[in-house]
Formats: sequence, structure tokens, C-alpha cells
Amino acid sequence: MKKKRKDDKIFGNDYNTGNLEFEFYGKMKPATGDSDTINAAFTDNSFNTYERKLLREELLIIFKAAPFYQKYLETKRTKKADMFDVYYYFVKQIKRTYTVIQVFTEIASFMNMNYKDMYHLLLPNDKQDIIQELDDEFNILEKKNIKRLF
Repeated sequence: MKKKRKDDKIFGNDYNTGNLEFEFYGKMKPATGDSDTINAAFTDNSFNTYERKLLREELLIIFKAAPFYQKYLETKRTKKADMFDVYYYFVKQIKRTYTVIQVFTEIASFMNMNYKDMYHLLLPNDKQDIIQELDDEFNILEKKNIKRLF
């Protein structure tokens, strides 16, 4: 009786038999011909990139004047117990108007906060603002058939 051969379900190749054939083409490297013409600043939305840059600069100024500056000067990894206070300290100090999502993500990344943990610590009104802003941009509530937030 003939032994049943295992076939790869995707390609129909021998599965786990070692009968692999390949050609070695050498080291892979990016093409250098067009690298001078590609500007990373124009690959993203340049207005959002500029606003994020302004917000990061403002966060740095606020951080240098913050009462927790010496505590987080070396690591900037915020302890979970301090996340709430640090986040709302920055929110109160920010002078320009940014979107709620921009403020949330930039503060969390600036202070090395876990986004999920930070979101759970927010006040309900701020959570609602974030969800509403996401819904306005991506229409997520209707897709999930959600009528009420809280």
C-alpha cells in the first residue's frame, strides 16, 4: 500500500519533507536609484505631522517645568500609579487646541505609557470624547451597531 503524501494546502508542494528547491540570489538590499527623490515628510499627511511635531515640542516644554520632571528625567517610563496625574497635568497645561486623539496618543507615547492602561484610567467623559472622535472619522459605532456609549 502506498504511503499517503502530505501536501501543502496552499501551494501543493511537498509538506515538511525537505524537498525544497530554491535559488540563491544574493543579499537583498533596497534600490538606491529613487531614494533621493522620496521625502518621508510628504508620504504622510503633512498637516498632521506638523501638528504632532508642535504638540511634542509643547509637551517637552511642559515636561521640563513639571513637578515630576526629576522623577522621570532618566526613564520617562511612567508608573501605572502616576499615569492619571501625569496625563491630566499635561492636558491642563497644553495651550493650543489639538484633537483629543492627538493629545492622548502623543502624551502616552511621550511618557512611554501603555495606551490600553492609560485608556482605562481616563475619566468617562474623556473616553467618550475619544470614542466619539474615532466615530466621526471612521464611523465605528454604526459598523458595530452601538447606540449608546455609556
